[in-house]
Amino acid sequence: MPRSKKIAAVEKILGNKTGAERKDAAKKFVEEMFARTIFTDFDKVLELYDKSEAEIKALNDPLIQFAAELEKENKEIQDRYDGFVGAVYKLRPQWIQGLSEWKKGNLYPDANGTIRFTYGYVKGYSPRDAVTYHWITGLNGVIEKDTGEEPFDNPKGLTELFNNKDYGRFVDKTMNDVPVNFLHTTDTSGGNSGSPVLNGKGEIIGVIFDGNYEAMTNDFVYDPDLTRSISVDIRYVLFITEKFGKAANVMKELQIQQ
Repeated sequence: MPRSKKIAAVEKILGNKTGAERKDAAKKFVEEMFARTIFTDFDKVLELYDKSEAEIKALNDPLIQFAAELEKENKEIQDRYDGFVGAVYKLRPQWIQGLSEWKKGNLYPDANGTIRFTYGYVKGYSPRDAVTYHWITGLNGVIEKDTGEEPFDNPKGLTELFNNKDYGRFVDKTMNDVPVNFLHTTDTSGGNSGSPVLNGKGEIIGVIFDGNYEAMTNDFVYDPDLTRSISVDIRYVLFITEKFGKAANVMKELQIQQ
């Protein structure tokens, strides 16, 4: 990150270190912090609710101290954000009035702070002549895009799982691959990201996280030929959790039925 964008509380710890030395310093700081903090002890954390601010500061807990340093910077960021939001709010009434006149009626809200339900079909699309996007992608495509540099820098463990075809129970036999993302015709908007996607039986099949490039106008006009939501396939979520993340405890807690 450019120096003007770096987090002061972090730079205070890591200084001018670079490369491997910087990573080692960060790792050492985190390990020492968690070795000393009370936040690994549930009962001690509960006791904080009965302490005053002065008593909490007197604990000299490294995690609390680090959070306090971060909060100083967060306050400055929040002040700048509040100024921006205030300026936008002056323009928002004109914006809504224009949309209402154009729509000739009421507008439905975005998904932030509201409960929305929408339905559609899993379906690909063709945005222009001789170009067709299939409705599903697989792990093979993730590996194909790997360049070793952000944003396509795959973790070594993921590549090893692919090379060994170690897919476990998450392979789709029709694809002979692990499903990654899929497209569907649902009408979604800002705030829908993270919402569960259910099939006709009420089973979770994915989590929405984006929309396609050609449907950027979807907040204004829904085009059934082009509008597509993009969801990560729940099998990929579970594959990453179990095979890559080795989080057997999480899988056990979820009680996955397949």
